[in-house]
Amino acid sequence: SDALDQLRDVEQKVMPFCTLPQSAARLRLMKLAATHSATHANLMRRSCAVFHAAQEVCESRPLRMAMGVVLRVGNFINHGAKDLREGTFRSFGIESLSTLSSFKTGSLSTMHFLCLTLRLSDASYLAVLRASLQHVPEAAKEQSLVLKGSVDAFSKEVNLARREAERLASDEVSKDRMS
Repeated sequence: SDALDQLRDVEQKVMPFCTLPQSAARLRLMKLAATHSATHANLMRRSCAVFHAAQEVCESRPLRMAMGVVLRVGNFINHGAKDLREGTFRSFGIESLSTLSSFKTGSLSTMHFLCLTLRLSDASYLAVLRASLQHVPEAAKEQSLVLKGSVDAFSKEVNLARREAERLASDEVSKDRMS
């Protein structure tokens, strides 16, 4: 008791945790219990945003229309081709889209041409495109490797907590049998 009096107030308050059997495991479980719901909700929100954005990108007719124009323009620029004949592109790398703003004919860039073409096809094109890709801005903020790492770390914590809880429960059963 004399040694306990020498501890600071905060140290005296956590001292009972130090005397508990398997206190480290119990504290880990308490920490997970305190943060589990918020962490799970955050990871679900972020994952759902990426999932919905991926669905929207796959299903967006306005985006498909824009990519079709980009493909035709790329074929025309590179091959003078106006249709998909042998020797023309059937696809392009998404990373090549950044070159649309730098390739110019006179003062008009390919990006300007794309925007004008799509706007002429439908005056509400931009609004329709935005509506078809509602989750994309939020998902674009995510880094897939960071999100995957967060999900993996959370899963690891949950599995560890499950094992610790099972071990603590079996230890309690063992104690009861010995009593």
